[in-house]
Amino acid sequence: FNNLSFTGSGSWTVSDSNLNIGSNYLQTGGALTLPTGTTTAAGSFINNGGSFIANNSLLRLTGSGSRTLRMGGSDLAEIQFAGGTYSMSDTNATATESVVIESGTVSLPSGYFSVGGDFLNEAGTITHNTSEIVLTNITSAIVQASSSDLYALTFNGGGAYTIADNTITLLDSLSIVDGSLVLASTTTTVGGSFDASGGTFSAGSSTVLFNSSDTGEIVNPGVSTFYNIQIGAPTGGYSFVASATTTNNFSLLT
Repeated sequence: FNNLSFTGSGSWTVSDSNLNIGSNYLQTGGALTLPTGTTTAAGSFINNGGSFIANNSLLRLTGSGSRTLRMGGSDLAEIQFAGGTYSMSDTNATATESVVIESGTVSLPSGYFSVGGDFLNEAGTITHNTSEIVLTNITSAIVQASSSDLYALTFNGGGAYTIADNTITLLDSLSIVDGSLVLASTTTTVGGSFDASGGTFSAGSSTVLFNSSDTGEIVNPGVSTFYNIQIGAPTGGYSFVASATTTNNFSLLT
Protein backbone atom coordinates (compact mmCIF):
# COMPACT_ATOMS: atom_id res chain seq x y z
CA PHE A 1 0.00 0.00 0.00
CA ASN A 2 0.99 3.63 -0.43
CA ASN A 3 -1.50 5.28 1.96
CA LEU A 4 -3.69 3.06 4.14
CA SER A 5 -6.85 4.35 5.86
CA PHE A 6 -9.48 2.71 8.04
CA THR A 7 -12.58 4.92 8.37
CA GLY A 8 -15.48 2.54 9.03
CA SER A 9 -16.85 0.94 12.17
CA GLY A 10 -15.92 -2.64 11.38
CA SER A 11 -13.13 -4.93 12.52
CA TRP A 12 -10.17 -5.87 10.37
CA THR A 13 -7.29 -8.30 10.74
CA VAL A 14 -4.05 -8.19 8.74
CA SER A 15 -3.47 -11.87 7.99
CA ASP A 16 -0.08 -11.39 6.32
CA SER A 17 2.99 -11.70 8.51
CA ASN A 18 4.20 -8.21 7.52
CA LEU A 19 2.55 -4.99 6.38
CA ASN A 20 4.35 -2.38 4.27
CA ILE A 21 2.94 1.14 3.92
CA GLY A 22 4.74 3.42 1.49
CA SER A 23 3.45 6.60 3.07
CA ASN A 24 0.83 7.24 5.81
CA TYR A 25 -1.42 5.12 8.01
CA LEU A 26 -4.65 6.79 9.19
CA GLN A 27 -7.38 5.26 11.35
CA THR A 28 -10.51 7.18 12.29
CA GLY A 29 -12.78 4.32 13.31
CA GLY A 30 -13.16 0.59 13.72
CA ALA A 31 -10.76 -1.96 15.17
CA LEU A 32 -7.64 -3.35 13.52
CA THR A 33 -5.39 -6.26 14.46
CA LEU A 34 -1.87 -5.66 13.20
CA PRO A 35 0.24 -8.48 11.72
CA THR A 36 2.37 -10.71 13.90
CA GLY A 37 5.59 -9.63 12.17
CA THR A 38 6.53 -6.07 11.17
CA THR A 39 4.46 -3.09 10.12
CA THR A 40 6.65 -0.63 8.23
CA ALA A 41 5.37 2.88 7.55
CA ALA A 42 7.38 5.41 5.55
CA GLY A 43 5.20 8.26 6.82
CA SER A 44 2.95 9.03 9.76
CA PHE A 45 1.06 6.45 11.83
CA ILE A 46 -2.09 8.10 13.21
CA ASN A 47 -5.01 6.62 15.13
CA ASN A 48 -7.55 9.40 15.55
CA GLY A 49 -10.68 7.51 16.48
CA GLY A 50 -10.50 3.74 16.33
CA SER A 51 -8.47 1.11 18.12
CA PHE A 52 -5.83 -1.40 17.19
CA ILE A 53 -4.30 -4.52 18.68
CA ALA A 54 -0.52 -4.59 18.39
CA ASN A 55 -0.42 -8.40 18.28
CA ASN A 56 3.12 -8.39 19.79
CA SER A 57 4.40 -6.98 16.52
CA LEU A 58 7.02 -4.41 15.55
CA LEU A 59 6.11 -0.97 14.21
CA ARG A 60 9.02 0.41 12.17
CA LEU A 61 8.79 4.08 11.16
CA THR A 62 11.09 5.05 8.29
CA GLY A 63 9.78 8.40 7.11
CA SER A 64 11.65 11.55 6.18
CA GLY A 65 10.66 15.10 7.08
CA SER A 66 8.11 15.90 9.78
CA ARG A 67 5.86 12.98 10.73
CA THR A 68 3.41 12.05 13.50
CA LEU A 69 2.93 8.97 15.66
CA ARG A 70 -0.42 8.97 17.42
CA MET A 71 -1.67 5.84 19.20
CA GLY A 72 -5.04 7.28 20.22
CA GLY A 73 -5.39 5.21 23.37
CA SER A 74 -4.17 1.89 21.95
CA ASP A 75 -0.87 0.30 22.95
CA LEU A 76 1.93 -0.59 20.59
CA ALA A 77 4.41 -3.41 21.23
CA GLU A 78 7.90 -2.67 19.87
CA ILE A 79 8.65 0.63 18.11
CA GLN A 80 11.64 1.46 15.93
CA PHE A 81 12.35 4.95 14.58
CA ALA A 82 14.63 4.98 11.54
CA GLY A 83 14.65 8.47 10.06
CA GLY A 84 12.64 11.64 9.90
CA THR A 85 11.37 13.90 12.66
CA TYR A 86 8.60 12.11 14.52
CA SER A 87 6.30 13.79 17.03
CA MET A 88 4.42 11.52 19.43
CA SER A 89 1.24 13.58 19.72
CA ASP A 90 -0.50 11.62 22.52
CA THR A 91 -0.31 13.04 26.04
CA ASN A 92 0.36 9.53 27.36
CA ALA A 93 1.48 6.46 25.43
CA THR A 94 2.45 2.84 26.04
CA ALA A 95 4.85 0.51 24.25
CA THR A 96 4.68 -2.92 25.83
CA GLU A 97 8.09 -3.89 24.45
CA SER A 98 11.27 -1.97 23.46
CA VAL A 99 11.61 1.46 21.88
CA VAL A 100 14.66 1.99 19.66
CA ILE A 101 15.68 5.25 17.97
CA GLU A 102 18.07 4.21 15.22
CA SER A 103 18.19 7.64 13.57
CA GLY A 104 16.18 10.83 13.20
CA THR A 105 14.51 12.93 15.88
CA VAL A 106 11.72 11.81 18.21
CA SER A 107 9.61 14.15 20.34
CA LEU A 108 8.17 12.17 23.24
CA PRO A 109 4.62 12.42 24.69
CA SER A 110 4.10 15.37 27.03
CA GLY A 111 2.79 13.18 29.87
CA TYR A 112 4.12 9.69 30.54
CA PHE A 113 5.63 7.17 28.13
CA SER A 114 5.39 3.63 29.51
CA VAL A 115 7.99 1.27 28.01
CA GLY A 116 7.90 -2.47 28.66
CA GLY A 117 11.36 -3.24 27.30
CA ASP A 118 14.55 -1.32 26.55
CA PHE A 119 14.59 2.39 25.75
CA LEU A 120 17.53 2.90 23.39
CA ASN A 121 18.67 5.98 21.52
CA GLU A 122 21.30 4.51 19.25
CA ALA A 123 22.09 7.37 16.86
CA GLY A 124 19.16 9.77 16.95
CA THR A 125 18.00 12.79 18.91
CA ILE A 126 15.36 12.90 21.65
CA THR A 127 13.19 15.93 22.37
CA HIS A 128 12.02 15.19 25.91
CA ASN A 129 8.86 17.38 25.82
CA THR A 130 8.67 17.11 29.68
CA SER A 131 7.91 13.40 29.28
CA GLU A 132 8.22 10.94 32.16
CA ILE A 133 9.59 7.65 30.83
CA VAL A 134 8.32 4.76 32.94
CA LEU A 135 10.20 1.46 32.63
CA THR A 136 7.96 -1.49 33.52
CA ASN A 137 9.84 -4.65 32.51
CA ILE A 138 9.70 -7.29 35.24
CA THR A 139 13.01 -8.96 34.26
CA SER A 140 15.60 -6.50 32.90
CA ALA A 141 15.86 -3.45 30.67
CA ILE A 142 18.42 -0.92 29.43
CA VAL A 143 18.14 2.86 29.13
CA GLN A 144 20.46 4.59 26.67
CA ALA A 145 19.95 8.30 26.04
CA SER A 146 23.24 8.87 24.17
CA SER A 147 23.79 12.63 23.89
CA SER A 148 20.15 13.62 24.46
CA ASP A 149 18.75 14.93 27.74
CA LEU A 150 15.75 13.19 29.25
CA TYR A 151 13.18 14.81 31.51
CA ALA A 152 12.17 12.23 34.13
CA LEU A 153 12.80 8.51 34.61
CA THR A 154 10.74 6.12 36.73
CA PHE A 155 11.55 2.43 37.21
CA ASN A 156 8.43 0.54 38.23
CA GLY A 157 8.48 -3.07 37.12
CA GLY A 158 10.64 -4.89 39.63
CA GLY A 159 13.30 -5.72 37.07
CA ALA A 160 17.05 -5.18 36.94
CA TYR A 161 17.59 -1.93 35.05
CA THR A 162 20.81 -0.43 33.69
CA ILE A 163 21.66 3.03 32.40
CA ALA A 164 24.13 2.21 29.64
CA ASP A 165 25.48 5.74 29.15
CA ASN A 166 28.69 6.97 30.73
CA THR A 167 26.85 10.20 31.53
CA ILE A 168 23.14 10.96 31.51
CA THR A 169 21.23 14.14 32.28
CA LEU A 170 17.69 14.23 33.66
CA LEU A 171 16.10 17.67 33.81
CA ASP A 172 13.65 16.50 36.44
CA SER A 173 13.37 13.51 38.78
CA LEU A 174 14.65 9.94 39.01
CA SER A 175 12.45 7.46 40.88
CA ILE A 176 12.95 3.78 41.66
CA VAL A 177 9.51 2.54 42.68
CA ASP A 178 10.36 -1.14 42.31
CA GLY A 179 13.45 -2.96 41.09
CA SER A 180 17.19 -2.31 40.95
CA LEU A 181 19.11 0.23 38.88
CA VAL A 182 22.75 0.52 37.80
CA LEU A 183 23.50 4.23 37.43
CA ALA A 184 25.52 5.78 34.59
CA SER A 185 29.14 4.76 34.94
CA THR A 186 30.53 8.31 35.25
CA THR A 187 27.86 10.91 36.08
CA THR A 188 24.11 10.90 36.56
CA THR A 189 22.77 14.46 36.65
CA VAL A 190 19.38 14.89 38.31
CA GLY A 191 17.51 18.18 37.95
CA GLY A 192 14.74 17.21 40.33
CA SER A 193 14.23 14.76 43.18
CA PHE A 194 15.97 11.41 43.61
CA ASP A 195 13.78 8.78 45.27
CA ALA A 196 14.97 5.17 45.52
CA SER A 197 12.84 4.29 48.53
CA GLY A 198 11.03 1.49 46.68
CA GLY A 199 14.06 -0.26 45.21
CA THR A 200 17.84 -0.24 45.09
CA PHE A 201 20.61 1.26 42.99
CA SER A 202 24.27 0.59 42.36
CA ALA A 203 26.47 3.68 42.03
CA GLY A 204 29.74 1.89 41.32
CA SER A 205 32.43 4.60 41.31
CA SER A 206 30.14 7.21 39.73
CA THR A 207 28.96 10.69 40.68
CA VAL A 208 25.38 11.81 41.18
CA LEU A 209 25.08 15.54 40.53
CA PHE A 210 21.99 17.31 41.89
CA ASN A 211 21.45 20.63 40.12
CA SER A 212 17.79 21.65 40.40
CA SER A 213 17.08 25.37 40.31
CA ASP A 214 13.89 24.78 42.34
CA THR A 215 13.47 24.44 46.07
CA GLY A 216 11.65 21.53 47.68
CA GLU A 217 13.54 18.70 45.99
CA ILE A 218 14.19 15.52 48.01
CA VAL A 219 16.89 12.85 48.10
CA ASN A 220 15.95 9.43 49.45
CA PRO A 221 18.48 6.68 48.64
CA GLY A 222 16.53 4.00 50.48
CA VAL A 223 18.94 1.25 51.53
CA SER A 224 21.53 2.01 48.82
CA THR A 225 24.74 4.05 49.03
CA PHE A 226 26.20 6.73 46.78
CA TYR A 227 29.86 6.92 45.76
CA ASN A 228 30.22 10.65 45.00
CA ILE A 229 27.54 13.28 45.55
CA GLN A 230 27.76 16.78 44.16
CA ILE A 231 25.22 19.49 44.99
CA GLY A 232 25.39 22.08 42.24
CA ALA A 233 22.17 23.99 42.81
CA PRO A 234 23.03 27.50 44.01
CA THR A 235 19.45 28.75 43.56
CA GLY A 236 17.70 25.45 44.37
CA GLY A 237 17.20 23.40 47.47
CA TYR A 238 17.52 19.72 48.36
CA SER A 239 16.43 17.93 51.51
CA PHE A 240 17.77 14.50 52.47
CA VAL A 241 14.65 12.84 53.87
CA ALA A 242 16.33 9.57 54.87
CA SER A 243 19.76 8.43 55.99
CA ALA A 244 22.32 8.68 53.21
CA THR A 245 25.88 7.41 52.77
CA THR A 246 28.60 8.27 50.29
CA THR A 247 31.55 5.92 50.15
CA ASN A 248 33.80 8.61 48.65
CA ASN A 249 33.19 12.39 48.30
CA PHE A 250 30.39 14.81 49.14
CA SER A 251 30.80 18.21 47.45
CA LEU A 252 28.90 21.50 47.49
CA LEU A 253 29.58 23.31 44.23
CA THR A 254 29.31 27.08 43.82
